Amino acid sequence: MFRTSLLTASLLAGMAQAGQWHALVVGANTYEDGRFYTLDGAVNDAQSLAAALKMQGVQPQVLLNDKVRYAAIRDWWQASIKQAKAGDTLFFSFAGHGVREAEHFPGTELANARADGAEAIDDGLDEVLLLPGYLDQGKASAERIVDQEILGWAQQATQKGARVFIVADACFAGGMTRSALSSRDYGDTLMKSRNGGANIIEPEDRTPRGTEASAKLRASDKAAFGHRLVYAVPFENEEKVVPEIVVDGKTHGALSYLMAQALAGQARNELGAPVQTLAQLRRFLREQSRKATESGQQVSLEGIDQENKNTPFLPQAANAAPAEKPAAATKRKAPALFAGKDCPKLTAAAGLFTLASAPQAADFRWQCDDGTIVRTGVVTVAYDIGDSAAVQAFFRQQALLRNIEAVRLPRFAANIRAVQARPGQEVTVFEEGDEVAIAFAAPKGFDTLIALNLPAGGGVQMINAAHIDALARLPQAQGEDAVDTLLGETTVAPPFGNDHLLLLAVHRDTLAQLPFLSAVVENGNLPQGSGSDELLLDLQALSGKQAALAIVPFTSVRTTGGH
Repeated sequence: MFRTSLLTASLLAGMAQAGQWHALVVGANTYEDGRFYTLDGAVNDAQSLAAALKMQGVQPQVLLNDKVRYAAIRDWWQASIKQAKAGDTLFFSFAGHGVREAEHFPGTELANARADGAEAIDDGLDEVLLLPGYLDQGKASAERIVDQEILGWAQQATQKGARVFIVADACFAGGMTRSALSSRDYGDTLMKSRNGGANIIEPEDRTPRGTEASAKLRASDKAAFGHRLVYAVPFENEEKVVPEIVVDGKTHGALSYLMAQALAGQARNELGAPVQTLAQLRRFLREQSRKATESGQQVSLEGIDQENKNTPFLPQAANAAPAEKPAAATKRKAPALFAGKDCPKLTAAAGLFTLASAPQAADFRWQCDDGTIVRTGVVTVAYDIGDSAAVQAFFRQQALLRNIEAVRLPRFAANIRAVQARPGQEVTVFEEGDEVAIAFAAPKGFDTLIALNLPAGGGVQMINAAHIDALARLPQAQGEDAVDTLLGETTVAPPFGNDHLLLLAVHRDTLAQLPFLSAVVENGNLPQGSGSDELLLDLQALSGKQAALAIVPFTSVRTTGGH
């Protein structure tokens, strides 16, 4: 039922009021049913979110592992709804396994299909948050929360004028999605999936959850929730697979980790300014989740529109801790690389990488048997890495990306779209030969757009340089991240890995001061013998000048079946 993601939208929309916050934070690593293996990061997620809320003067109720029971969650919702006043916020987060079961009210899933032009699909399944004590048989089969129950509770709260903020970091959260990427993308670094390998349950207890009326609710239904429901999930597509990440030696869901940063007042945009509104939070979650997972995941924050996009999202409690200032810039340590068995001998490159003695101590691993570099705990980031020169090129590209990220230029929204298969959808993994188009939100006041690709293996690839006013216009979409301009089509080709699309909007008169980029525009191609160094110098020269930048990570792979 949470077809459009049910995580953070409920609570975020009215935090500027001095209303009281009612918060329940849930994290479940351990499960009685042997089908659902022990998770690594769900409790970490809950603890991080709880700590962030406390920094803002909110005292959440926290349920972990065997304390996570249906009655406790139901009772919290019912008590919070009863106590809630207009302007209050109800915050509910869940990290753990998510599954599906046969819908409680036949036909209601069809009613909840997204109305975005895509074909409505009635899978006949409700989405479920699975609780640790769940078993298929007996009283324990009641230990689960069905999506329509949550929406019914949320509606009751919003009808009293309260705001609802829901964070669901679990499988099928979009309807309730949190799982690992495929082995093709992750190699031997698969993280645990939050459906435990069993995604459909058949509980003996079939007591109707919610009502037929609540089952027909859609989380995006503004009429039902009065713009007071905001929700965040790892992906808006319930079938999309989602990785976990390792941060400072701890496993987290990217969504929970980033949301905790935001709630602690630590979220910043590309220019270092604090993230304050719901629309700014949405962009922060989108962009930072893609960076943190090497384009493997894009968090979805829904329930935001013209009515609430400028609403501050942090609690405004009198005893809240002040938002933390960004830490002073410190010189980053060079990433550590572990070379796999039988790899050619490597020498550490000063400033680029160091050599780790064990894979557990490494940021990256070079797997010579298949010629890949894997970011530990995340994803394969580069292919065709067969010798030390290729390793050096990869890490030079990593350094280039860090330096480009540090360039202080305004940012604008962009994405890459598959032309043939899913022309209306944004995807992040493309196969060799795929026809793709680049869509972007044209920044005001610029006449020239330069599109380059930075492949994982190093170097710069020319895509296009065009006069913005000559490009095709798309139907105007809603929201801050809407794209309205389309840059020609291109074809996915080698080298493969985690690439980064670079879009630069600039004035032609400014280009005259930039030798590399002006030559790109004039010749329609990269100048002979130039590349990364020249690009970086030009971008750094633009800092403080009239220009805007978009950086879009995406993954390119060989056609399925080949390597």
